[in-house]
Amino acid sequence: METFDAILLTAGKSSRMGQDKALLEIKGRKVINIIIEKLLIACKNRNGNISIQVVLGHHAKIIEKHIEKEFLNKINFVYNKNYENGMYSSIKKGVSSLSEKNHLILQMIDQPFIEQELYHKIIKEYNGNSPILQPIFNNKKGHPIIINKNLLSLIKNDNSNSLRDFLTPYYKDIQLVKYSKNTILQNLNNYESFKEALISN
Repeated sequence: METFDAILLTAGKSSRMGQDKALLEIKGRKVINIIIEKLLIACKNRNGNISIQVVLGHHAKIIEKHIEKEFLNKINFVYNKNYENGMYSSIKKGVSSLSEKNHLILQMIDQPFIEQELYHKIIKEYNGNSPILQPIFNNKKGHPIIINKNLLSLIKNDNSNSLRDFLTPYYKDIQLVKYSKNTILQNLNNYESFKEALISN
């Protein structure tokens, strides 16, 4: 049985949004808590000792204070002081906190509308051998992705400029999983996109 850890990236400034994406609210709950809950539910089904790393940077302490109490002993906070160096610096920081025994679900903070069923689907269908799994909707690749555990040590020591650059040689062996909803393509880039997503979801 394949087992999984998860990284939730929420270290950036959210400058285009104008406020922290993690603290946006959907039906009275913070986005960060909605995503954490989904990751915990999905991963618990496969591994009781799941490690969920929440990577914080900008406004770290403010965001941390808004985590629902029931989650505090089920997740780990990782602090990226160099978050302005870009997303890949946060990914590497999160990966450095993992054991490398489990495959990685990489989740961004700006996709709170992804359904629980999507997490179950990618976990269930991952073949355990492909370097990357990525869901697709209408032939468009979305998120979250799964990264094979054998790549984690390489990421830790990688000098590429981005995760995309690092993964480029591995895309030829990617596992694509079809998904029936466009939520895997939605990104909360600004407040207008957030309002549109609220309406459509």
